[in-house]
Amino acid sequence: MLSQQILNRAPKKPVLDSSGEFAEEQINQLEAEVELFRDRAARAERWLQTIQKEIEEKLIAPRSVSSAEQTSLP
Repeated sequence: MLSQQILNRAPKKPVLDSSGEFAEEQINQLEAEVELFRDRAARAERWLQTIQKEIEEKLIAPRSVSSAEQTSLP
C-alpha cells in the first residue's frame, strides 16, 4: 500500500511549461509525502504508547503487587 502511494507521488516526466513550475510541482509532491510520513509516525507513536501501557498494566503492575505481598508475609 505504501509503495503504491509513493509511486503515485513519484515525479513524472516534466510536462509543465517551465522548470520553475516543474520544481513547484515537485515541492508540492514532496510536501504531501512528508505529511504522509508524519501522519504514519504519529500513529506509530500512539500505537507504541498503547503497547507500553498494556505491558505496564498487565506485566509490571502484577509483578510489583506480587513482590509486595511476598515481603509483607510474616
